[in-house]
Amino acid sequence: MRRGPDVARALAERYAGEGAGLLLNSLESIPNDESKSQVAIASLLLSTLNAPIPEDVVIDAAYLEWIERHERPNQADISWMQGEISRWARHPLLSVLMPVFDPPVALLEEAVASLQAQIYENWELCIADDASRNPDVRTCIERLAAADARIRPVFRAENGHISEATNSAASIARGEFFVLMDNDDLLSSHALWTVAHYALANPDASMFYSDEDKLTPGKSRAQPYSKGAFDRFLLYGHNMFSHLGVFSRDIFEKVGGFRKGYEGSQDYDLILRCLDEAGEGSIVHIPHVLYQWRQIPGSTSMGASEKNYAFTAAKRAINDHFSRNDWPLLSVDGEFPGISRVQTLSTPNPQIVSVIIPTRDGFEHLSRCLESLRKFSDPLIEVVIVDNGTVDPKTLSLFASLERESYRYRVVRDDGDFNFSRLVNLGVEHARGAIVCLLNDDTEFLEAGAFERVRAWFSVSDIGIVGARLLYPDGTLQHFGVHLGVGEHRIAEHAYLGLPDDQHVNFSKSRLLQQFSAVTGACMFIRKADYASVGGFDESFPVAYNDIDFCLRVRAKGLKVICDPNIRLAHHESRTRGSDASPERRKRLDDDARRVLERWDSGGLHDPFYSPNFDRKHSCYRLSNDAPRAPWKVPLAPTR
Repeated sequence: MRRGPDVARALAERYAGEGAGLLLNSLESIPNDESKSQVAIASLLLSTLNAPIPEDVVIDAAYLEWIERHERPNQADISWMQGEISRWARHPLLSVLMPVFDPPVALLEEAVASLQAQIYENWELCIADDASRNPDVRTCIERLAAADARIRPVFRAENGHISEATNSAASIARGEFFVLMDNDDLLSSHALWTVAHYALANPDASMFYSDEDKLTPGKSRAQPYSKGAFDRFLLYGHNMFSHLGVFSRDIFEKVGGFRKGYEGSQDYDLILRCLDEAGEGSIVHIPHVLYQWRQIPGSTSMGASEKNYAFTAAKRAINDHFSRNDWPLLSVDGEFPGISRVQTLSTPNPQIVSVIIPTRDGFEHLSRCLESLRKFSDPLIEVVIVDNGTVDPKTLSLFASLERESYRYRVVRDDGDFNFSRLVNLGVEHARGAIVCLLNDDTEFLEAGAFERVRAWFSVSDIGIVGARLLYPDGTLQHFGVHLGVGEHRIAEHAYLGLPDDQHVNFSKSRLLQQFSAVTGACMFIRKADYASVGGFDESFPVAYNDIDFCLRVRAKGLKVICDPNIRLAHHESRTRGSDASPERRKRLDDDARRVLERWDSGGLHDPFYSPNFDRKHSCYRLSNDAPRAPWKVPLAPTR
């Protein structure tokens, strides 16, 4: 965005003022004794000045307007919530656990004030001071506790770091649910009401998490993270659970609370241990911004490099989870600090993968596809080519040459009209492998290791389909998962379509392993047994939406569809295959769309992994003014 000199000057003045404010707040953390030396102050000044400038140097006016429309309660909303509270059969006590160690006192007071402003009042603050060096911190806590009986402090005799401090807070908690809160962040005024509302509506749930945003040094709200349903595969890349995290007392105590040695990612470790104990069905997403994560120097909200030790602990927590489940997976460094990726390990008794390639007169594309399979050779693959009536001599000659390697290549003939579903079903019938790969003839593998990765994924029992990352020849994304209920027919649209391959957007989700509701049939891996169990592809969908329908039927069996960013292919023909605007193609597409909607959801398909707050005209990850009404939002009377 271009900014004129007046805007630049205003920004400079604003951030100079904010920097001074940060320095003054941070000075409070230095005890009033000899340690407040020139060296200590100079060090603090340098760290403050070197703090990275937040990304939102220009206030996001559209987001602030969205907050007013969809999130911030007005007086009518507050009255309605209070009425709901009176109608609730019970009022769960929510114990807010807050570890404290030498925070800026002013920020601690603001955090507590955001609790005291809660519309839902049945809460307690269990605040554990971890032997703060600054005596003003204890004085502040004692003063706050004396003024509000809901504030219950515990003062630790020696510093034990955040895990032990939070456990100390939990040891005095009396609530049914534990709410995790940092000592310098803020809660929205409706946060605890919303937690109680969702807890009462989901009595079997053990864990809750909400959307969140950040509070800039200038106290402007920015960078909202609008999340989807819980996805443990995305959790392996970054902490998508995070704020606001809520745990039932039962699950917290069952796993033994926080573990020492995971400081910086102690909540990551807790989430994964609770997940292993309670299961994914016990985790509920609250699709509302309940938590403001303050951007201050030293916080990962300012930048991932602020706490490198935290990400080392995160990888260790993820690897503990892999070990507990006996999965051949390893968490390793991601592309930059703050994210991780999954490295797959070798599996015993590796299975044969049958690659199914439908084609017709496709010499140029098919030969390039086969060459990539040879280049990145895997000794345990076979290729089944389903020939849909080829007459081109060069392609027929290619088929003949493959007969010399009949142990590895087979050609199955089908002279009927083009029907992708029928062709792949025929190929799978002739497959010998325990795993099948449906592959377009216009694709090309870009790197080795795809089949080893797939074998490792299918050692995880609840994975049903593994999809790939497909790139146009110019290096932009053609496919990385499919979002449902989005696009022209409100059926499906490719995620991150046209984005440069190396670009990180949507909190790096454009580059991270994760679940989707569907992936493209242009490159799709599945166990042959699972393929058969759902009846294969539906041949009444000859061209469009057959892969969407298939993925939905696999997911209906309780199996997951994941997309692996480390399985990369070029997709050469898709961009230029022709338009669906011709009358014949348009009618066919519209008819297929109608049938998908009739089968799966007459009101539009629901995608749990695409935030309900996002625009559904396109998969743009942009907040929509048509977002569903929050449970506390009372419809306003129409204006004249």
